[in-house]
Amino acid sequence: LKMPRPTLDGIKQASVGAFEKAKLMVNRAEDDEVSEQPSERSALEEAADLICPELTFQQRVIGFASCFALGCKCEFLVIFSTD
Repeated sequence: LKMPRPTLDGIKQASVGAFEKAKLMVNRAEDDEVSEQPSERSALEEAADLICPELTFQQRVIGFASCFALGCKCEFLVIFSTD
């Protein structure tokens, strides 16, 4: 099956959706700054919670380590492969 080529309108719609999502994230961050409690969390932690709010720190570290190890394995397989 051939995948249809992306159209300019499709790309525009996707970018508008991403832009709207980014605006919501910025507004949420501004609302957090207005709150009376100072936040001890970094922007990276807040972004990670927006993407995967149910993951614990340990699960995130395990996911990173496994992806990193798999990437290294793929890199070494490419380096040592012969044509």
